[in-house]
Amino acid sequence: MNNRIDISYWVEAKATSAVRRFYPSAVAKELSIPINIVFEKLVDMVRDGKLDLLWEVICPECYRACSIDTSQDAKLNLECECVAGHTFVVGIDNIVPSFQITNNYISKARENSKKKEQSLRLMPV
Repeated sequence: MNNRIDISYWVEAKATSAVRRFYPSAVAKELSIPINIVFEKLVDMVRDGKLDLLWEVICPECYRACSIDTSQDAKLNLECECVAGHTFVVGIDNIVPSFQITNNYISKARENSKKKEQSLRLMPV
């Protein structure tokens, strides 16, 4: 199947589950698709309003996410302190993109899932 379609199906399946936010690396690993293809498709889904792009600042000492920025521009060279008390300067090495499924897309995916279930029940055996 087409990699981009596989990614769409993966996101739709997550939209009907408890998953709300995920990393592009999770999609790439689960589907065995190169990360650059995954990232491009996920950005397309941001443009379509299905996902939001978030920037997570990761502490270089304990690897915890210390902030999540929803703006389009990640804030570089700012001093940040994580929940464990480590202080560091935000740089390109500790900013990670993640994607959040929009509430609108979750509603649509659940609606589509219900329709599929209903049509399967109506099919003769």
